[in-house]
Amino acid sequence: MIGQGAELPYTTRTGGKLEFSALSQGNVWAALITFLYLDFLDATATAFALAQLVAKQVRVCVRAFVCACMCCPASGPEML
Repeated sequence: MIGQGAELPYTTRTGGKLEFSALSQGNVWAALITFLYLDFLDATATAFALAQLVAKQVRVCVRAFVCACMCCPASGPEML
């Protein structure tokens, strides 16, 4: 039918039944700590890569500004 939409699944048997009994085992904590450690390393590597990219772009912009100031005296730093 055209007017009928999506149908919601029947969830009364599973909805809201979370179990946290596995948190008392050491393996779960080891996995969680390992995941967080690797996530921290990944975030650090990403931040480092972005910092290198920004530094490269800043060097390019500074070189272009210095070149523009040297080549055209009318637009030198005293004009800023």
